[in-house]
Amino acid sequence: NHGLVMVQLEVAERLAAPPGSRTYGVPSVKAAWYADVSQQGRVSRSVFWPVPNVDSGLVAFQRHPAPRTGASREAVFEVVDAAFSQRRKGLRSALSRWAGSPAAAEAALRAAGIEPGLRGERLSIEQFAALAEQYRREGFEVELQGGVLNIYFEEPTETRFVVSPNAPVRQIWVSALVRSYKL
Repeated sequence: NHGLVMVQLEVAERLAAPPGSRTYGVPSVKAAWYADVSQQGRVSRSVFWPVPNVDSGLVAFQRHPAPRTGASREAVFEVVDAAFSQRRKGLRSALSRWAGSPAAAEAALRAAGIEPGLRGERLSIEQFAALAEQYRREGFEVELQGGVLNIYFEEPTETRFVVSPNAPVRQIWVSALVRSYKL
């Protein structure tokens, strides 16, 4: 349920970074899904032979249950990846492709109680989980796997579009959603 690992110092800093810090990012958020993570110290490069080019850091973790959410881990991590894919952008813009449009991203953010102008660096794992869950409650979930766009509706209907990775950008209209998705 707990452990201590030694990794490169930069990795240790990223894993243990809290929301809002300079080094907070995808590794920090994803690690927080599984455990409370903290940096426990530095190990100088001079204690190793041959001497590496970097210092090391000790990272402690204490497992905890996943955040309470109706969204899957995969759905939450998809939101996390999208939020950090454009690091200097606000969430409304960074999540627009994930949500289908800037307006859809803003609606999901507001429904989850998150200010659309914030950056992903400010959100906790619980807020990312709330956002993924809220998006699922909108009535559909979109997933792209292996060139196939799956759109899952609350009704027992599934729509699948096969998209070639080499195909030109095209517009797909899903009338049930009244939104378009460019692939």
